[in-house]
Amino acid sequence: MRTTTSVLLVLALAAAGADADARPPQAWVTVSGQVVLPPDVPLPVPKLLPNGAADESILVDAKTRGVKNVVVWLRSDDQNPKSKLAPADIHPADAKRLPRAQLIRFTPLLTFEPRVLNTRVGDTLIVQNQAQVPANFFWTSGNNGNINAVIPAGQFFRGPAALAAESPPIGYKSNAVPEAVGYLRVFEHPYHAATDAEGKFELHDAPVGKYRLVYWHEKVGFKDGAKGRFGIPVEITRDTVAFPPLAFDVTK
Repeated sequence: MRTTTSVLLVLALAAAGADADARPPQAWVTVSGQVVLPPDVPLPVPKLLPNGAADESILVDAKTRGVKNVVVWLRSDDQNPKSKLAPADIHPADAKRLPRAQLIRFTPLLTFEPRVLNTRVGDTLIVQNQAQVPANFFWTSGNNGNINAVIPAGQFFRGPAALAAESPPIGYKSNAVPEAVGYLRVFEHPYHAATDAEGKFELHDAPVGKYRLVYWHEKVGFKDGAKGRFGIPVEITRDTVAFPPLAFDVTK
């Protein structure tokens, strides 16, 4: 009888331990939002650059006041600059993602398109010259080397074999055309976006929990200055999350 009781007790404890380890699966949702120019800030006046192209350093939709090309990303809920999202924070399907070739075009207007490009670690870079004249592609970076390439008209340049993680943006430009500039960011996770023409963004399959959203724009840097590198605390719930529009003055 004692033996039977002991066996039952062991089985019960094992079952309890199994239940303790069987945590509910992480919930994954789509996070959406919008970045807008504050209502008291005048809309920027469109300007032309010396090469005849439109100045795209600040792009604001006149109807919605949405700000384009704000980079938004998710980070851990702390103020440690070295913090990274944990493996459990990344949707399992992301493990199947293959490196991609990311394209930057030097357009016939002698500008780079896109002006802001988000990439992932391991991606490759191709720069296409669509202009009728040779193009120069230049950057200096901490983890992805230095580039100073001349690309003949209609030709391609292949950048680093595999992009490495880099915290600051990598500015790229043409030495021959000062107006031709752009910014590349290399992320270690999938939760990042650049706002569209109406200032909207979506982060797909984001994890439920307490995190922070970071906002960055080429003209002013982080939202809220240097402390903004740690982002704004948010709580992602099990329902699809649509955050209220965020006012961000990118004109200063």
